[in-house]
Amino acid sequence: MCETNAFNTDIGKRIRQLREGQGKTREQLSEAAGISAQFLFYIETGRKSMSAMIEIYLRVSMSVHTCGLLMPCCVFDEVRAGQPPPVCGLPMLAGRVSVRPQYLH
Repeated sequence: MCETNAFNTDIGKRIRQLREGQGKTREQLSEAAGISAQFLFYIETGRKSMSAMIEIYLRVSMSVHTCGLLMPCCVFDEVRAGQPPPVCGLPMLAGRVSVRPQYLH
């Protein structure tokens, strides 16, 4: 039986919101991040935690900075109802770096 905790559940929901806000399927995001769709499902539902590297792969695949993932989405509800929450404004390296470094292949 899988255990969930509040942190995993909150982060998982946030990843799903960002993914859906970008119009990506679970399969598209998991492929871009180099993980299985099943593992992404477990992350999004809070059933599994992820390593720091997987968190980086997911963020880069979605062009989201750390605070865009960790910031509670309720902060943005009044600001941009119905739109994906903004990121903190720090530039991302998406498109300029490989999501999966050579040594992991």
